[in-house]
Amino acid sequence: MSKDWQQLYRGLVNKLLRQGGVIQITDLRRLQADHLTLEPEPPRPYPSDYDLEPSPPYISENEEKAKWPDAVITLEVGHGGHPEGFEPGAVDPITGTREWDMNKIVAVQCKAELDARGYKDVLITDEADYLYSLGAKNRKSHVFVSIHHNAFSNAEAQGSECLVSKSHGTKSDDELAALISMHCSEILEIDDRGVKKNRDLGVLTGFAEARWQNAKAGVLSESYFITGNTVDDHKKWSALAGVAHGWAIHEFLNEQENL
Repeated sequence: MSKDWQQLYRGLVNKLLRQGGVIQITDLRRLQADHLTLEPEPPRPYPSDYDLEPSPPYISENEEKAKWPDAVITLEVGHGGHPEGFEPGAVDPITGTREWDMNKIVAVQCKAELDARGYKDVLITDEADYLYSLGAKNRKSHVFVSIHHNAFSNAEAQGSECLVSKSHGTKSDDELAALISMHCSEILEIDDRGVKKNRDLGVLTGFAEARWQNAKAGVLSESYFITGNTVDDHKKWSALAGVAHGWAIHEFLNEQENL
């Protein structure tokens, strides 16, 4: 990691620790079916136990503003509302933390980071729909990120990763996925598990099957394992993951030659 990035990460972590309670994220793409459960659907809007006000964006003095401020960026909050009932996603068996809550925190903080850098069209969507439809509805996005957190029965498991479509993935998808996984890894000081493309996920298939000609990338992120025994504060971890997502998307778009 470069000296500049080390300074950015150190300053951000210290700031969040001073604040005490930042925001929280709930993300996952559970690796085992026994982690996924459907609960009775609560009244809309679905209640969340967490404050969704983002922390102040963290921008370095010499950082470049958005090269493509009109880029359409869609942040899809994984889990939550579903046609067959409310789905909390993964649930940490120790703290009861729900992935859906953490996913929202990541999305809100990520949007704050992107807004502050000059992006004008950043959408957070949390629709109650089937996965393929969610991807297809938002296919006219330059960047599409379905936000999740990982989980596993072994509490020792920890690391960041990002998934791309096995059948429809592109080089640009791989590039954004690698940046998100890397930034989450660095800011959370966990292993970078990298880019995974061994599955066809419904939400990414919907986005990429008839890919919009101007689309740059569509990925599904797994910020960290919410079931990991090193997670001392899910809210802080997810807030930091949201910052990492914002940095990654900004870096990715600024590397593009055109929209």
